[in-house]
Amino acid sequence: MKTRMLSLVLLAGLSALVFADDAIPDREVLERLAKAAAEDVIWKTKEQAVKDSDKDTHEYLMKAVRLHDQASLLEIIKRNKNPDVRWMAISKLTDHVTLEEIARNDKETVEIRAQAIDKLTNQVALAEMSTTVKDPQVRGTVVRKLHDKALLTEIARNDASGLVRRSAVERLTDQAVLAKIARSDQDMLVRQAAIAKITDQAFLVEIAKGDEGGREQERTIGNMRTISIDDVMRQTAIASLADQAVLAGIAENDKDWLMRQAAIEKLADQVLLMKVAKNDKETVVRQAAIAKITDHAFLVEIAKNDRDRGVRECALRSLIWNTLPTGFGQAAEGEWISFAAAKRTNNQTVFAEIVKNGKYEYLRIMAIYYLTDQAVLMESANNDESEWVRNVAIERLKGIKENE
Repeated sequence: MKTRMLSLVLLAGLSALVFADDAIPDREVLERLAKAAAEDVIWKTKEQAVKDSDKDTHEYLMKAVRLHDQASLLEIIKRNKNPDVRWMAISKLTDHVTLEEIARNDKETVEIRAQAIDKLTNQVALAEMSTTVKDPQVRGTVVRKLHDKALLTEIARNDASGLVRRSAVERLTDQAVLAKIARSDQDMLVRQAAIAKITDQAFLVEIAKGDEGGREQERTIGNMRTISIDDVMRQTAIASLADQAVLAGIAENDKDWLMRQAAIEKLADQVLLMKVAKNDKETVVRQAAIAKITDHAFLVEIAKNDRDRGVRECALRSLIWNTLPTGFGQAAEGEWISFAAAKRTNNQTVFAEIVKNGKYEYLRIMAIYYLTDQAVLMESANNDESEWVRNVAIERLKGIKENE
């Protein structure tokens, strides 16, 4: 930890001294710097530095960085073990031959090689490295610097690493190539990246609708919903769809609730959103629809009368943050934060306080859902100024007694 703190302090000092006008150190000083860096003397504690008579080593390092002395910087990169020092040194390198050597060095760290690659502009060298560098992380960094669309297409189709293929796909714009990769690549993330780059709405509709005949309605393991490659492809395509009619059809009729939920996120039709919020059989889909509804009366109706507590709570949240008069959200913020914190820890004292003294009926109702203190609930059921709150408290009491 001390080493890390010292490195951060030094980096701040380096930035401050880049434009300093003090004297330039001579060759002997630079050689001392390289030696000190190799021995990691500069990263000792202040007390140890004083003891070792190396008090001015930091100053020499700062001046070397200011000078952009390539030989000394390269020596630091090669021999110093501190990643912050090496990062600062390589950020000052300008010699592309040296940068290419670092990028190709299999014994160097991935981070340092990636930093060197980020500074390269020679497309010939980058193209060569894109097929010869062994490490897929480094190769992926190289690919993200390429301009040659033909080479990128070849890499996207044939590189052995899914990570590298994905990096190439993210650089492509050819819709035909992307469509082929989206259909055929063996790596889910590569196919997903391809679909995310496709703008052809007809193709996206085809993927979004999926193969209804060949797809199971539900795939579960115990109570868990499994996710297939087909699911991910469809969700990605739905997220890129613009056709509201197609989205409406998926939101209302698709057999898979995950796809209905994904379509809801893109829908703007308030009438259809209200229909889904009332009628969908899955709570999560109904909640997704409610979160986008702005009709105050509809949200109040759901919050008061819906059979599903999770749906009622979702409507209450929407009432609090989305549809109440301007300024209400700010006024209620303190109470809402208190409730949210209490919910995480099941803090019954806070719930009781909100039920008894909360200024906003929506928050009092939310707190009632979690409160177990029957005396406080009874008081609310008898005395709260809001009939809605009183009714919710009565229902909560009944539920508690039924479970005793």
